[in-house]
Amino acid sequence: METVVRSCGLTATPCYFIRLSCQTHTLPEPFEFELGGNIDGLTIAYETWGELNADRSNAVLIHTGLSASSHARSHPANPAPGWWERFIGPGLAIDTNKFFVICTNVIGSCYGACVCLAACAVALCD
Repeated sequence: METVVRSCGLTATPCYFIRLSCQTHTLPEPFEFELGGNIDGLTIAYETWGELNADRSNAVLIHTGLSASSHARSHPANPAPGWWERFIGPGLAIDTNKFFVICTNVIGSCYGACVCLAACAVALCD
């Protein structure tokens, strides 16, 4: 599997690896901003850990203002340490033996959520 490193130079957040195995979700309807305006075809990059249970009651969404990256923890497709490596995982504070953890990139992030690297991230994921 090829690893591609990208950095937009607009953030102090460490540069994480963008892998060909990244996941994205494109909203079917325009995303409406609270103060007006919208984005058609908003695509959000995300990463997951753990298993979603049958009734979908164990999902945990992590969305942070501390990093624009969805890479909160390493996983087989991207073994680089994440920014919450010590807190997410089997037996840790956010226990992936119990929870299905989802972490998204922040809208406007240079890690692939709609602005700086969106076209690049989508191209890498396709």
